[in-house]
Amino acid sequence: MSPFQFKYLHGYDAQHMEQVHEECFDVGWSHNFFKNRLNSNFIKSIGCFHQESSLVGFVMFQKVIDIIEIYTICILPAYRRMGLGTCTLNHLKKREVGLKEVTLEVDESNLAAQKLYIKQGFKRVGKRKAYYSNGNSKKDALIFSLFL
Repeated sequence: MSPFQFKYLHGYDAQHMEQVHEECFDVGWSHNFFKNRLNSNFIKSIGCFHQESSLVGFVMFQKVIDIIEIYTICILPAYRRMGLGTCTLNHLKKREVGLKEVTLEVDESNLAAQKLYIKQGFKRVGKRKAYYSNGNSKKDALIFSLFL
């Protein structure tokens, strides 16, 4: 049996999500950001837990009919290269039935994430100029879609 479990997250998970996201990205999202979105009826998140206790990663997304837009997917650095990104995406596709498309943006410099998405069958379909900003620095986002 795998030491990792997957389950939907709720508003009370926001603090843990903030901590994971902050450790994964240069600019982390706040506790209130996560709490407000998870308490809405539109945005969902699936968490990856190590031995049912500590959150080690998650995917946050919105589903509109048969299309999912992924807002963020992150796995703590200590748990990367263990296949958890793949498992998290697979759980998303398995739990959210009736999908025709999954789409997301990724920082053009995040080659590891791009490799994961391509391996999962995503195709690059576009680019958003200066989408990400961190102080004075602006980076382009690549748009990837998976057609099911």
